[in-house]
Amino acid sequence: MYGNQATSTTPAPGARAAAALLCLALIGVETAWLVRDIHATGFHNTIWRWLQLDLIDPRSVPTTTSITDVVLLVVLVAALAAARRPSAGGAFAAAGLAAVLFRLPGVWIFTADWTRGFPERGRLLATSIAFVAGGLLLALAAFARVPANGAGAGAASGAGSGGGARAAANRPARGPAIAAGVLLVLLAAETVGWQIYFVHTYGGRGYPPHLYRHGLFGDPTTLGALLAPPFAWAGWATVLFAVVAAFAAFRGAPAARPLAMVLGLRVALVGVVALDLWHEEKLLFAGKRLPGTLQAQQWTAVLEIVLGVALIALAVPRANRGPFAGLPPLPPARNPRWGPPQPYDAPPAPPRQPQQPPQSRQPPSAPRFPPNPPAGGFGPPPPGYPPSGPASPPGYPPGGPRT
Repeated sequence: MYGNQATSTTPAPGARAAAALLCLALIGVETAWLVRDIHATGFHNTIWRWLQLDLIDPRSVPTTTSITDVVLLVVLVAALAAARRPSAGGAFAAAGLAAVLFRLPGVWIFTADWTRGFPERGRLLATSIAFVAGGLLLALAAFARVPANGAGAGAASGAGSGGGARAAANRPARGPAIAAGVLLVLLAAETVGWQIYFVHTYGGRGYPPHLYRHGLFGDPTTLGALLAPPFAWAGWATVLFAVVAAFAAFRGAPAARPLAMVLGLRVALVGVVALDLWHEEKLLFAGKRLPGTLQAQQWTAVLEIVLGVALIALAVPRANRGPFAGLPPLPPARNPRWGPPQPYDAPPAPPRQPQQPPQSRQPPSAPRFPPNPPAGGFGPPPPGYPPSGPASPPGYPPGGPRT
């Protein structure tokens, strides 16, 4: 299941430049909406509304942005920063997928009849279309690839200029990748379970008709902010994002890291916002005052925070910690008898003849005997050794027993 590294590719230089310009343009659009909200409602009130610590009064100025806009801004900035790095392809794919999934509902919401009275409706529609089109182009840039350095023709030119950008992205380690894939599958299964529960619950008595459908495609009663995706759509978008990230993690694809980090960031922040909303309602961990399903929703928010932080931790690249980490690579061994190194499929080079010392006309004179013994003491014995007779200690053996 875990992929190999047979093919090493990287986004083409032109695709990198185009994707960087797209990220820069989308960052400008997102920043303009954030500044608009801060100018209209104040910095403190905007932050409090993002975190659901201040329930929105229908008579107040409508909020355009939400915590999803903050996530998109962070993701786009990270993709722009990674434009010249080996991980650029995965960063572009993650940013493009997030932009498409969380901005697509605005395309039909701001063309519906019930949004005709919305302020700045045309700009909201243009923003949604720009993010969807830009996200698709970012994903396309991630797939416009060329061989990385050392993986084919043109590696030498890539190494000469921008070698870091032309290097291949490192695959995640097998253990963290499998663990992240399991957590992503768990997150997708948990979200699917809650969506099925909402389908049955919101279709029953005590709820407006077609409430879940409105939560999926948008309605004035289901929009927390003008650019925020409807709650049911956001749930299914999270499921799709988790499935794609899990597939990449199980295959060991380099894109698994940015995909897991983007989803982990959003899931953790959404869990924090959910707990803030329960706290604002004075119902956070109220115990027996709440039905079991509402208690389960609160603990699910805690679980999502834990899963999000764990996904980010597993996706962070780690330096090589092997026993030889940090040491320079050894030079290739060259035996003079073998000749210079040859390509893999080249015919064997003829053996080189050992070099002979230059022949002089007169042979060298014989050294005086004895020559110096080589290291270790093994050589001809020195003159006078062994002696003519065995040397015995004085008085030994004794002439006879002493009395």
